[in-house]
Amino acid sequence: MGKLIVMTDDELNKISRLLVAGMKEHHAIWIDPEIHAEQHEFIAMLLQERAERMERRKAIEDKIAGSLILSFIVGLVTLLGAGLLGYLRDHLK
Repeated sequence: MGKLIVMTDDELNKISRLLVAGMKEHHAIWIDPEIHAEQHEFIAMLLQERAERMERRKAIEDKIAGSLILSFIVGLVTLLGAGLLGYLRDHLK
């Protein structure tokens, strides 16, 4: 079984900075520019689709909210009309 190496946060940060610097130095070697551009296009497409889905969802939520408000108003008018009709029948005999 291997030894457990304990490092401080500063040591880990230094190692990560060195790794990132090394990867940036050889960026053209380990990532093909065409593939990298395609990856960016794909990510942009995913973000666009996500934004469109969120817009559609918001539109649906707005329609549902409008339908609920309209149903409430129609129900309230119906109850008031029924109550008024009952009142008029009782008092206009």
